[in-house]
Amino acid sequence: MTSSDDLERLRRLLLTPEQERIEAIDKRLEDRERRIADLAEALPAAVDRDDPRTARAFTPLIERGLRESVRNNPQVVVDVIYPILGPMIRKAVASAVRGMVESFNRVTEQSFTARGLKWRWQAFRSGRSVAEIAMEESLVYRVEQVFLIHRETGILLEAAAQEETARDEDLMSGMLTAIQDFVRDSFSVERTQELDRLEVGDFQVWIERGPRAVLAAVIRGAAPRRVRAVINDALGDIHAEYGEELSAFTGDPAPFEATQPRLEACLEQELLPRAQKTPLVVWLGAAVLIGLMGYWAVNRVQEREQWRGYLAALEREPGIVVVESGRQGGRRRATVLADPLASDPAVLLRASEIAEEVELDVKPYLSLEPEMAAKRARAEAEALEAQIEAVRIDFASGESEFSEEQDRALASAATWLAMLKAKAAQAQLSWQARVVGFTDEAGDEQTNQTLRKRRADVVRARLVRFGAPPEVTTVASPTDQARQARIEVTLEPAAGGGQ
Repeated sequence: MTSSDDLERLRRLLLTPEQERIEAIDKRLEDRERRIADLAEALPAAVDRDDPRTARAFTPLIERGLRESVRNNPQVVVDVIYPILGPMIRKAVASAVRGMVESFNRVTEQSFTARGLKWRWQAFRSGRSVAEIAMEESLVYRVEQVFLIHRETGILLEAAAQEETARDEDLMSGMLTAIQDFVRDSFSVERTQELDRLEVGDFQVWIERGPRAVLAAVIRGAAPRRVRAVINDALGDIHAEYGEELSAFTGDPAPFEATQPRLEACLEQELLPRAQKTPLVVWLGAAVLIGLMGYWAVNRVQEREQWRGYLAALEREPGIVVVESGRQGGRRRATVLADPLASDPAVLLRASEIAEEVELDVKPYLSLEPEMAAKRARAEAEALEAQIEAVRIDFASGESEFSEEQDRALASAATWLAMLKAKAAQAQLSWQARVVGFTDEAGDEQTNQTLRKRRADVVRARLVRFGAPPEVTTVASPTDQARQARIEVTLEPAAGGGQ
């Protein structure tokens, strides 16, 4: 046994275990299913650990995913949030409609009555609007404003009002605190006794206190005791939800902006009942009729806009031409020419909400648009690439010349290479072709390397003689495989080609 054999055995003894471990690790890294399983196993543990780094890592991914979902298919997001926002929107719209109808009825009923003329005269004398006078005369009570004040510091945390007001809300909250202190100092009131009501002209201020916050409501008119219960419940809910923020308050009211809906819920009002009411059946009939007409009109507009959007999307797709569109037999109909390589118009239609109402007639054609021509050339170039790489030129052992019977395959390969060059230019692709020479394991490495290169050169020369582009290069394979020469082709997007 020679020394080289001994060294080879020693190398295998020392390195084989390590090499096997490296190969096992490499195989595990390349196994996509295994990586997915590892990630699925580790991810729940990372989430359960409640590590802030996990939240920071996932936040951009979730934001991008949501942004892309909204951009690509907003209907999915609409379907998710509709059960939450739908009832809220319907309630808000119904409230606004009721308020509008109420105001319209009162103005209509009182416009030319003695009461209406009285309101107009009062508005003229006071310089205020008729609507404001009518509101005062029609109100039983109305909660005009609600203030949430930090009990310990007297700082205004949040406020809500029926209308936009020019009053300084911070000043008003400070005045309430100052009045409370004045009452204590002037009348020797104990700390446990607190002011809970003020009256100023037509207004009252009801004050409810909690451990950390005070809720003050400015009320016009005579409100029932039920309103105080509503205010007290709102204050209790705020303490329950924002107890920690109230305890740790340092002067920044920003965390309490989210209490706005709870404060707005306290802005109640009650109007005097009308002397006469329109029969309920009339209002119900009118509401049903208006609702049906509105539903029909909205559906027609939405359907028309969706149809126009679908036709516009087809026109934007390269390789698609809308020949005719319209309505026939109660259904929308479109005749479309589509290149075989273009997007499927039927798939685009199924992604819309009008698929069941459209009859689509798709006819094939070959588009001459540059983008489609490039796409077609790219497909043809890839087909030529597969044909060329399937060519094999066999050699006898130790020989660099091949039989003339294989010239036919080389002639075809040369023709395909010339066609590939033209198609690559049309598809804006860069291409490379090289002839790779191979040998078997017979002979020493230096002799085999020279033979591989010579075989590649012989095949290239024959290809060029048959008309192949001269850009074809040669290379010797670094390993022993077979007594062959092959042609390898590489296609890549050309620089600046936009492919």
